[in-house]
Amino acid sequence: CLIDGGGDPTDSPTPTPTSTPTPTPTGPGPGGCVLEDTLITKADGTTIAVQNITVGDSLAAKSIGTLPEDENQLTSWSETNPTITDTTSSVVANNFSFVNQVLNFNGTLTTSTEHLHIIVRGDEWMIKKASDVIVGDKLINSSNTEILIETIESISGNFKVFDLNVESNDTYIANNIVTHNAKDDPEDPESP
Repeated sequence: CLIDGGGDPTDSPTPTPTSTPTPTPTGPGPGGCVLEDTLITKADGTTIAVQNITVGDSLAAKSIGTLPEDENQLTSWSETNPTITDTTSSVVANNFSFVNQVLNFNGTLTTSTEHLHIIVRGDEWMIKKASDVIVGDKLINSSNTEILIETIESISGNFKVFDLNVESNDTYIANNIVTHNAKDDPEDPESP
């Protein structure tokens, strides 16, 4: 899940937990989500807040080398110097839920602990849960530039997040960072 307050991603404040009591989550649960107001890049290059995305919207995406579509193979995938091409993804669902902990990367991008990130570690591209990303890993921006992760801050609270599901390419761009389609647990075959 991606979580960020939106606006200019280079000047994003640390997200503030909601002040309302924790409601019953809707949708698939607290696995993969993006905080309300996170800016998602559409196929035409414009950005839109995640809560305004509707089923059928076309989003900017990346095709990355041999990145598998099978959820059970995602966290074991790695590749050196993959071919990256611009493509699009279509929104098939956009549900909300609530999470109690998020991770903030470099003060710019904040995600749930379960969100799957496309990262570079050493020379290898791979998929890692946010909770498994470490300082020194790199995120990828929309220009395919590697962004060094210098800080990771854990933040507790009550965060309204959106589970953005895109197909057939499981990538999209949030606050100018290429990320993977939200999944609850890629190694659990019972996950949606």
